[in-house]
Amino acid sequence: MTLYTFRVNRSAFPLNIEWYAYLCSNPIFMQRLLHLLCLLCPCLLNAQPLIEREFGGPGYQRGEESILLSDGGYAVAASGNDSTTGFLDAMIIRLDSNANELWSKQYGGFSSDFTSSIAPTADGGFVVAATTYSFSSDPGTTSDWWLLRLNDQGDTLWTRTFPKPGNDRMYDIHVNRDGSLLLTGWISISGYARGTIMKVSEQGDSLWSFSLGSSGNSFAQFSSELSDGRYVMAGARLFGNWQAWVGLFDTSGNLLNSYSYETPVTNSYAQRIFEHPNGGYLLGGRSGTSLNMAPFIARLNDQFDTLWTRNYRNTVDINTQEDDFPITMTAEGGAAFGGGRLVAGLPVGSIYKTDTSGNVLWVRDFPDPYDKKFIDAFTAPNGDFVFTGYARGFSNVSCEAYLVRCDTSGSTGTNTAVTELETPRVLVYPNPVRDEVVYLQAPSPAPRTVQLLDAAGRIVLTHAWTTESLALSLSSLSAGWYIVEIREGDHMQRERILR
Repeated sequence: MTLYTFRVNRSAFPLNIEWYAYLCSNPIFMQRLLHLLCLLCPCLLNAQPLIEREFGGPGYQRGEESILLSDGGYAVAASGNDSTTGFLDAMIIRLDSNANELWSKQYGGFSSDFTSSIAPTADGGFVVAATTYSFSSDPGTTSDWWLLRLNDQGDTLWTRTFPKPGNDRMYDIHVNRDGSLLLTGWISISGYARGTIMKVSEQGDSLWSFSLGSSGNSFAQFSSELSDGRYVMAGARLFGNWQAWVGLFDTSGNLLNSYSYETPVTNSYAQRIFEHPNGGYLLGGRSGTSLNMAPFIARLNDQFDTLWTRNYRNTVDINTQEDDFPITMTAEGGAAFGGGRLVAGLPVGSIYKTDTSGNVLWVRDFPDPYDKKFIDAFTAPNGDFVFTGYARGFSNVSCEAYLVRCDTSGSTGTNTAVTELETPRVLVYPNPVRDEVVYLQAPSPAPRTVQLLDAAGRIVLTHAWTTESLALSLSSLSAGWYIVEIREGDHMQRERILR
């Protein structure tokens, strides 16, 4: 996903124009330049408002991905309908810097059509990655990749489909430095889903493509151009279990290197890969079973050798969606990712930040009155995190697109977020519990509230606590997993224990 387009005036820069273009497209150079600007002129980069906002009309609007524009506003790729039909339309929603809606437009036909990704073009317009049933090779029955080219007002300039037998889905779009596009997703080949990266011209004409695997299913979810002009793709292949997979390609689409990642749990999927400021890559994905997913990140060197991995199975409690763990790299080379979990028995959307070693520094929850899910994330030039998704009421199937922009401490300028410390202040032991008693030991006395939640998120015990130590009897509870939740002021600590 490309966030910015730089235009260079040849008369203002008498030296080699290609050199300037290269510098402006080099993520390491731009990161250092933006850090310098933050030091010299912080008002230029820090004036962007922090946001937590739902937007959209009646019916169903699911935010898929957003981009930050040169005027400080946002363009959001969404999928939705106006509640009069069960079919989805692809949607683009244009917002100002405060996430006020400026306009929205829908694109589609008689069947379901939906977006996945959006990127800006050099003339101020957009290219959109979508999937169409309405305009496929077998309309209404199978789906094809659908590429839309829009102007800055969302008017359609042209569209392209890429017909293949069976169902296909496009996940991601990236604009390269020369204006060409990388399209990523999966297509049906010989009855299997195959993860595919395709390079097309500015006009949408295919230049080359690569599909993963000779048999079995696979998919690709993300691709981008590296600072040296090569390309990288992230996805997964079915090889017994699902394995996260990353591929490195030259400019002609030849596979140069690949990496497979398998966790101790059942399945693993790569979702994003970033060039790390210290060299090599940061990989983000998800692992688990279909009803019990958790995010992971892995630090790779430039040869795709694993330096370390972190799995957050005990951090993120619940997940049943395929893409509920959007991830972005922080300016320092750590990660920020979104997830979902139960807090006091209710599902909430959460944002997590890690350090450069993958240790979680803090968690922010975004609770009632809506069930909130995050689908996409990116890091703004000043280091803020922007998350896109949807907010859904509990009593119906309607939802609104949802945008959060928080600073590097997780603040959105509102009081809806809750801080969770992942470096425990309170020691909870033993685990598994012995003799039906769990002990809590704090570094000093303080007013705290302790709650115990069962596996369904129901509160089964509440206790006020002001001393350094506490013993909780669990004799009245059945065997199983529980969560100890400790709140101290605006901080929260959660520990999973086995009774």
